[in-house]
Amino acid sequence: MNYLKHCGARGIISTHLDPLRHAHTIDLYAIQRTFLLDSGAKNTIINQLKNTPVDALEVLPAPVAPKLLDSVRAISPDIPVVGGGLIWTLKEAEDLLSQGLDAVSISNPQMWIS
Repeated sequence: MNYLKHCGARGIISTHLDPLRHAHTIDLYAIQRTFLLDSGAKNTIINQLKNTPVDALEVLPAPVAPKLLDSVRAISPDIPVVGGGLIWTLKEAEDLLSQGLDAVSISNPQMWIS
C-alpha cells in the first residue's frame, strides 16, 4: 500500500480486508469489493462493514446489490454503494441507480458514457 501511494495511487479496490485497513490508515481511498451470493454472505458483509473502515462498497453482481442497501445504510448511512457485474444494458444501469445504488461499475466500453 505504501508503494502504491508513493507511485501516486489514490485508492484501491480489494476483496481482502487487511489491505483495505492499511490503505485507510494511509489515506488511500479504500473500496471493499464483495460478492452477495446468499444470506450467509450478506451477514458476512455486514459484519465486515462494522469492523473494517472502508470508503465505499462494491457489490457483485449488480442486480442483487439493492438487496443489501437497507442493511448497509443502517450501519453506514453515507457509504457509497456501487453495483458491479452482469449489467448488460443502459436501462439495467438506470434501474439499479433508481433503486438507490450510488454508482454502477461496467466493464463494457460500449456502455461507457463520456
